Amino acid sequence: MFFSKPKLSIHEAHRILSDVAQEKCFNTSNGMVLRNLHELAQAISHMEENVFLHHVTKEKNDFATWVQEVVEDSYLASKLIKTRKQPKSASLIRDRITSIEKHIDLEKEKIQEATQDIYFHKEKIQKISLSVLCILLFFIGIFLGYRLIQ
Repeated sequence: MFFSKPKLSIHEAHRILSDVAQEKCFNTSNGMVLRNLHELAQAISHMEENVFLHHVTKEKNDFATWVQEVVEDSYLASKLIKTRKQPKSASLIRDRITSIEKHIDLEKEKIQEATQDIYFHKEKIQKISLSVLCILLFFIGIFLGYRLIQ
């Protein structure tokens, strides 16, 4: 089953770009072993046409199946299944990698901004807490002074 482009979490984005488990690597008909989307894009770009056509026919697209079932990127798989052109396949994979890497960078920026906001607000809270403590001590002092006078 293939789906539309989902909103990826940073964890999912990293997982999609990471190496798959050794036993789930893609083995091409000419003996290449591919562990991730970067290697797949590179391999498709440079493989001989007969190797590509072994994996992509009217009946099957081994690359789309691997991306769907192993890499678990339904969006990219849905794009790959629609083409039987070698340059287009490589281009789709490179575009997806670039898109995910940009997404990761944006998410990292958001995290950095949120961290800065937390430190900013933490400093404000500490200053307010200190002010409240000083006021509280002032009133305690007045209360104790009043008690001593009586």
